[in-house]
Amino acid sequence: MQYPTINQVKAEIASVEQTDFGFELYDSTGATYQTKKLVLATGVNETFPNIEGFYSFYGKSLFVCPFCDGWEMRDQPLAIVSESPHVFFTLPKWSTIGAKI
Repeated sequence: MQYPTINQVKAEIASVEQTDFGFELYDSTGATYQTKKLVLATGVNETFPNIEGFYSFYGKSLFVCPFCDGWEMRDQPLAIVSESPHVFFTLPKWSTIGAKI
C-alpha cells in the first residue's frame, strides 16, 4: 500500500453508525471498524480509448482525473485528452494549483 496510514480491508459493510469519534462500520461477519472519515465509493464504469500502449501507462503516468488518481503527479506538466468539451471549463481551476497545461 502506498499510504502508510491507510488500512485496506475487503469486507461487505452491513451498516454504518455515526459516533462522536467518527463512524463505526459493521461488516457481514460481525466485525466492527472505526474510522474518523468515511468515503462512499460507488464505482464508475469508464470507457477507455482504443490507443496502443494505453494500459502500460494507465495508473502510472496516465490518469482519468488528475485530482482523484494523479495526486502524486501534482505540480508537474499536465496534458489533457478529452472527447467532451466540458473539460475545458475546468482548466482555469487546474492552472491555479500549479499545473502547467
